Amino acid sequence: MKTNLKIQVAAACLVAALNANASERRLRDAGAIASENHVRAESSIAASLKLGADALLMVDVNRDAVIAQILESSAAQMSKAERDALSRSLFTLRADALLAASLTRSPERLLELAQGAAIAGGARVSDGLSDSAKALGELNRDLVYTPLAPCNLMDTRPGISPAPPEGGPKLQVGYVVRAVQVSGRCGIPAGAVAISAQFTAEDFPSLGGVIFAAEAGAVGGAVVVSWRNPATYASGGAVVPLSSSGAIQLQSANFTDLKLDINGYFMPPNRAGNGLRILQTTGARPDAPNIINGSVANTVSGQGAAVVSGGYSGSNCTNPATSATDYGCWNQATGDFTTVGGGFSNRATAFTATVMGGQSNTATGTSASIFGGQKNTAAGSNSVIVGGLLNKTSAAGTRAIVLGGQKNEANADSAFAGGTFALAAHDGAFVWADFDQANQFTSNLANEFAVRATGGVRFVTATTPVVSGVQLAAGSGTWTNLSDRSAKTAFSAINAKDVLSKVLALPITTWQYKAQDKTIRHIGPMSQDFRKAFGVGETDKGITTVDADGVALAAIQGLNQKLMTALKTKDAELAKLNAEMAAIKKKLGL
Repeated sequence: MKTNLKIQVAAACLVAALNANASERRLRDAGAIASENHVRAESSIAASLKLGADALLMVDVNRDAVIAQILESSAAQMSKAERDALSRSLFTLRADALLAASLTRSPERLLELAQGAAIAGGARVSDGLSDSAKALGELNRDLVYTPLAPCNLMDTRPGISPAPPEGGPKLQVGYVVRAVQVSGRCGIPAGAVAISAQFTAEDFPSLGGVIFAAEAGAVGGAVVVSWRNPATYASGGAVVPLSSSGAIQLQSANFTDLKLDINGYFMPPNRAGNGLRILQTTGARPDAPNIINGSVANTVSGQGAAVVSGGYSGSNCTNPATSATDYGCWNQATGDFTTVGGGFSNRATAFTATVMGGQSNTATGTSASIFGGQKNTAAGSNSVIVGGLLNKTSAAGTRAIVLGGQKNEANADSAFAGGTFALAAHDGAFVWADFDQANQFTSNLANEFAVRATGGVRFVTATTPVVSGVQLAAGSGTWTNLSDRSAKTAFSAINAKDVLSKVLALPITTWQYKAQDKTIRHIGPMSQDFRKAFGVGETDKGITTVDADGVALAAIQGLNQKLMTALKTKDAELAKLNAEMAAIKKKLGL
């Protein structure tokens, strides 16, 4: 007897036993239902998925009654508090574990099962369980069923309001294949492997007919609806497997309208439920399990990967590459040692890549990190995006950083971009752009420090006893140095003529900086000579502009004083000559 058949029969017997006062016919009907379900499951889903999905559905639907039966048969000697605690534990179990508990008559082993299977959705049954429980197979290989409020996925009849995701035309005669996308609709998450659905055929011709359903791409399928005239409609329920893309296919013998309602879906245990799941890996690092939490739609792969939280099963989130709303809203950590911390629609796909949160963020570079925000993409290895909107590091942006803002790109090695619409396109470039969403601000050279600040720039070097620094006013091309009287102290008069004489003695040459191109030359004194002559400034390795300006102004005053003294002397000499000339003219009678 196959394990799946054991599950089917055990479940059917359990559900039938819950109605012990029912007639023998009802018991026979329960066995017949189980047998019929087994045939359908074996042909359409169990053969490929290796479990009896209908049996677990039977247990899940009758969960309250199953728990009551377990408590009556196996926990009668327990105290009320112990029974209540056990009841709460049993209620959290998956349907497969609950079925195993119903077959365990020992209170001790019942407690062991309840505690062990509640650890995680994929937990194995302990080796100490009874043979009857072991006969159900490994619990972490069974599917987990999630019921939904009935959702109309498809209705080919005209004029249906509200319109379902799938409409007309009718199913065509001759078993023409009609593919129907299921995942991403009616709350069915990506990764679901089967659905429980109700199929209703209407408006068919005056001949009998049959409709087959199967996973998309399959050959053949299971009968979900059949009818013989006279009839106005025919309906049937079935569990139908989904293809890897989350689709089914329908085929009909005759023209007919079809209404398809989703009642629930099945997920593998390593992706089902909203609790923490720890998944064993294989390959080079079997000691590095994957960890997954949050939405049932969240996925992990590789080794040592983790999705800590967040995500949901919709397919209408924003694609960061195209801005279209056709992107899965679940989180994915699909590379070795990758991490997605939370948010939704986030992807970490490269070795040791990380997305901490936000939405529609993608880390595709090795060891790339995104801390939050929306629609950000970190493709450069070891690159970082702190947050913001529509920020990027390209594959060339190794070790690049985008510090928030929006529409910024760091596309070169060790480049930095921040603000709004900044592009660091050269290695080592630092680019910061103000809030201008229409014009991109781009680096021009490697290792450049470029800032766009159309409101001006300020550098503050002290705040006490007064605010000190420099500023570049909006639209200006020159720095404004702090020269406020209230910011100064220890005033001392100067000898302007002495300053002038020192300036006259100061060596002035033309020269070039060693780090600049040889075609570029400058004129001025050496800072050591300047410091020796005037004794001002912070260092003898440079000349501050305020000191150079002060020396120049003082020298001008000294020159003016020197000129005024010379003019006074010349005026006196000229006055004396004019007096002598007047005396001579007088003697000559002129």
